[in-house]
Amino acid sequence: MCELPRFLRACFARRCGTTHLNVLFERSLAAAARLDDPVRLAEAHSDLGFARYKAGRMAEAAAAYEAAGQGPARAGDAPAEAELAMRRGYLSWDAGRVEEPLGLFRLAQKLYEQAGRRAPHTRPRRRPGRCSGSGTARKRHSGPGRCWPSRTPMPPGRPV
Repeated sequence: MCELPRFLRACFARRCGTTHLNVLFERSLAAAARLDDPVRLAEAHSDLGFARYKAGRMAEAAAAYEAAGQGPARAGDAPAEAELAMRRGYLSWDAGRVEEPLGLFRLAQKLYEQAGRRAPHTRPRRRPGRCSGSGTARKRHSGPGRCWPSRTPMPPGRPV
């Protein structure tokens, strides 16, 4: 699991059962500990924390995130630091706090910008009058700047 790119680990985490996910990330953590690589160990702690968070085990998730806290910073890996800040922010937000998670989200955005990346929760805006279709197929416009038919009033007497 340590060898998977970050985006594949997150994709796997969203689509798998939490029980299997926790077991898999526990094994990944053990493998990273045997390798004695601080960066992989920090990533494994972060991934295990995410699995615990998805399973609703918030105290264990916080402990795993805390263990992951110093690994990416020592290696100077800004995207890994930003990802950890985002995960800690979501955990703190779910705990009912407001100021701490907002600070963590701002930190993550700053770290992503320093790394020359766009934060995963931000997307470029579509240009007006353009549709976002898949491939080269274009959707038919129903007017300037619209991608779907405009709402027209229903004739009287028809149910809504």
